Amino acid sequence: MKFTDPDVRPVVPAPLFENIPQEIRSRDQWVNWRYEWREKEWAKIPVNSETGRWASTTDPSTWSTFEAARARYEADTGDCDGIGYVFAESDPYFGADFDDCIKEGKIDQSVTKWVERFDSYTEKSVSGTGNLDTLPY
Repeated sequence: MKFTDPDVRPVVPAPLFENIPQEIRSRDQWVNWRYEWREKEWAKIPVNSETGRWASTTDPSTWSTFEAARARYEADTGDCDGIGYVFAESDPYFGADFDDCIKEGKIDQSVTKWVERFDSYTEKSVSGTGNLDTLPY
């Protein structure tokens, strides 16, 4: 789902920190993110958890620990809306994003089969209409 009304900032569900697997938490590949209006829609912009400045999904020097990302989020400084894991080439993990797969509160059956097959950590996207899977190779 795209958020396309510039006057209505998207409402973001709180992260379920306790559900995030320890093996992913232990990797220093975390950023915060915030919504910013970009021409036609609200975009999720990565934020450096240490500095509050921009982060880059391709520059590991702007990533941090899970604990730092969680601390910035919980500090409620107003400069972030959530946390995110950044996949890297050196990762033993990858992600699959199933866009618009939740309709009327139910996950599309073809996606459910993939989630069951992967037997992985799965979470709803912040839009509430897709799933993001983080999976070991």
